[in-house]
Parts: sequence; structure tokens; C-alpha cells
Amino acid sequence: MNAAAWTSTVTGIGFLGLVGLDIYRTILHSRGRSGSVTEALTRAVWRLTRGAAFRRSRQGRHRLLNHVGPLLLPGIVATLVALLILGYALLYWPHLPADFNVQEKAQSSRSIEALYFSGITFTTLGYGDIAPRSTPMRLLALTSVAAAERNFMRATFGPFAFDFCSTAYALTVFSIFMTENKSVPRSGNFSFFHT
Repeated sequence: MNAAAWTSTVTGIGFLGLVGLDIYRTILHSRGRSGSVTEALTRAVWRLTRGAAFRRSRQGRHRLLNHVGPLLLPGIVATLVALLILGYALLYWPHLPADFNVQEKAQSSRSIEALYFSGITFTTLGYGDIAPRSTPMRLLALTSVAAAERNFMRATFGPFAFDFCSTAYALTVFSIFMTENKSVPRSGNFSFFHT
């Protein structure tokens, strides 16, 4: 590997580590502190918005500031997703096109192909026009999907999905039990879970 490839790889690993640490500190840490990316983005947006808000009337200022909080969360999620896609693209870049099967119609510059493959793999679309050929690149693509599906999306949206699914399951089981037995289950009577 040459110096550009090493720099790209180290920078990509740095981006992935930064996002992982940010997600851990912001969402998974017991004290609930913000990660460095989240903190920097939040402070920058609030400073810019406050600067613009104090040039308005009191009612206009409150209206503007009331929209910042709800819009900040999707902005943070989009920033973290962009950093993950960029981090994986920097890891793929030194290995393109040697370790990938690229269709002739889909060929473009290495950096565009790396960014495209990273985004397509991260979003789990997978068109098939670019596919990893070597085992290390296949495993790296697998970790990209794992980061997208298991870690990032579940850490971001998982509590809502789990609560909804577990509540829906409990209501479904309870309604089936009520239709079959016409009575409310007592504690200790878990026979309705067995079919």
C-alpha cells in the first residue's frame, strides 16, 4: 500500500471510530452525555440560530427557536450516517477496482465508485453493479451492513420499534386468548402461550 492508501484507511477507521464513540456516549452510556460530533453539531446549530433569532421580533424569535430542537435530531442522524458512509468509502477506495467486480457500464472514478458502493451497501440496496471479489472486502461490506442494521439503526430507532412490537405482540396474544376463553387470564395461567 502506498501513502495515500494508508492515509485513506486510517482516516476511514477514524471516522468509524468517531461515530461509534459518539453513538455510545450519546445513546448507550448510562450517564447520557453527548458525543463529540453530536455536541459540536448541536452547539454550532444553536449558535447560528440564536444569532439569527435575536435579529427578529420576540414572536419571530420564539417561532424560529421552537423549530430548531425537533430538526436537530434528524440533522444529527444524517450527519452520523454521512460520516459512516464516508468512513467506509475511505476504506474501500484503496482496493478499487482490483478487489471488486465492476460492470463496464458502471465504471467511474475510484472515489465516486467507493462512495457509491459504500452508500448502496450501507442502505442495503445492493444493485449488483459493483461487488466485492476478495474475502477482506466481502467481510468489510458485511460489517457495513451490520453497522447499518444492528448498531446504528437499532440504537437510533430500536427502543421505539421494540416497544411497538412487544406491545403489539402482547395485545395480539391477549385478544386471541380472550376470543378463545372468554375470560381474563390470571397470574400463573400461561397456557395460552402453548398451542
